[in-house]
Amino acid sequence: MQRFDNVDVFASLNALMRQNTGFYQSDLEIDKEIIARAAASPDTADKTLLWLSRPSGTYCFKERDVFGYCFERGHFTLRQLPRFQWRRPWAVR
Repeated sequence: MQRFDNVDVFASLNALMRQNTGFYQSDLEIDKEIIARAAASPDTADKTLLWLSRPSGTYCFKERDVFGYCFERGHFTLRQLPRFQWRRPWAVR
């Protein structure tokens, strides 16, 4: 895997969003706020994020809110997030 040093994360996400997202491009501004809060947080678990760019918007979540360990099968799986958390910035803590 290639290593990236001294990268402007917001510029990179903006370029990806412009390439992949046709509608609701303003969602990236909400994601930037989430990323800035995560960077300022003293909790290292808050700093690991999952960012998605889709044809209709972008999403940014804490990794721990998306992935969960399945004790029965012994591996990590994707969790189904409640629908209301997907686009409401006030639902993100």
